[in-house]
Amino acid sequence: MDHTTQTFLPPNEDNDPTYPKVPSPDCSVKSYASTRSATRSLVESTTQLLGTAFSAPTEVKDNLTRTAPDGHRCLITRTKGQLECTHLVARSTHITIRNALEAAWGVETGKLDLNAVQNIFWSRSDMHRAFDDYEWLLLPTEKDLQAAIDFSTRRASQDTPSHFGTVYSDTNWKYDFLSLGYEETIFRKGNVPKSYTAHDPPYSDLGPVDSHLSPFYVIYNVGEKVHDIKDPEYKGHCKLPEDLSCRPLLDGCEALYLLWVDGALEKLKAELEQSPSERSRYQAPSESESRSQNQSRTDRYQRRNENKDIQARNSARSGSGTGAPQGRNCTGTTETTDQYLPTPEQSIYSADRKPEAVSGTHKIARHWANVDDWVASVESCAPNLGPQPDWEGAKQAKQSLIEYRHEAAREPPRGSWEEWIPEY
Repeated sequence: MDHTTQTFLPPNEDNDPTYPKVPSPDCSVKSYASTRSATRSLVESTTQLLGTAFSAPTEVKDNLTRTAPDGHRCLITRTKGQLECTHLVARSTHITIRNALEAAWGVETGKLDLNAVQNIFWSRSDMHRAFDDYEWLLLPTEKDLQAAIDFSTRRASQDTPSHFGTVYSDTNWKYDFLSLGYEETIFRKGNVPKSYTAHDPPYSDLGPVDSHLSPFYVIYNVGEKVHDIKDPEYKGHCKLPEDLSCRPLLDGCEALYLLWVDGALEKLKAELEQSPSERSRYQAPSESESRSQNQSRTDRYQRRNENKDIQARNSARSGSGTGAPQGRNCTGTTETTDQYLPTPEQSIYSADRKPEAVSGTHKIARHWANVDDWVASVESCAPNLGPQPDWEGAKQAKQSLIEYRHEAAREPPRGSWEEWIPEY
């Protein structure tokens, strides 16, 4: 099949409601175990503080849709479903790196906006995860890269007040899709309805994509990925392409990236070598420190609950003396106190309660855990009344009902009913 020929569009999320959706963000299409360099780990550590999931503000999304040449479509596949805002410079970027970029790009300190539309593009959720996992990147043109190099060289040598936004007069740029480990077939929608083009690795026939993304953000993203993949401690599956024709652009992006942030990276590396108590306040705790802190919190929580359970059991068992429920004067039955709730003396509302008088004898009222126990108690009275008139049985039932209605409310101990009811 000629991959560049527009063909009838296969079932997808845009034209077939039965088409299986892209996996949720919790189920990555591809995953790998990667050991970052010490500096890279520190730079990424703030992700733990900001969270891994991020939804851009509605205003940003609307502005992005208006600005992007394709509108609300994936930059690569041009599909409309399962789209997410994808950042070139991650919003979790360490404050030290941000400050370095502000100085290099002519931005006022603290004013670098990583939610600017020039730093964000729409991508399908699986493409988003692959992008963040270094599996692909957008490669700028040589002309746009050279313009950024010239600007940065002037600022580094003269400290001119120029702003990086003044470098280009264009509002849209062209970028090439470059795989560093992405291997899925890309079905790119065409301009003709229900048409598409299929592209397989190395995607040389995909052609450039038009985008509103600023070359500065793109160059930073490329340089960061190239620099990290070249790191001897990088253990991921991604690698630089064997095609040497794109190496000059990749190396140029890395060199410019280091010109912008090399000093900041050295500073972060020095921070990492310090003791945990001396690290930057912007740095999240390491994985081992987080586990230790979480375990400490868990232990404290368990001890606190154990103490509460012990106190609850002691409080319940203390009712076995004077205030314990007394047995009924009903022959022929064997009862235990397990089915009863505590007496008023054991209740949290016992201060204003007095024992009920039964047949002229002061007697602690019984309290049932549920209606079924009360009914069983009433029924047990009737067979043992012997030849007594029926009204005697009714009198016993009425008294039992009075006792039930006077049951005091009480907060149950912690745990399920099966665990705490037998304690009484």
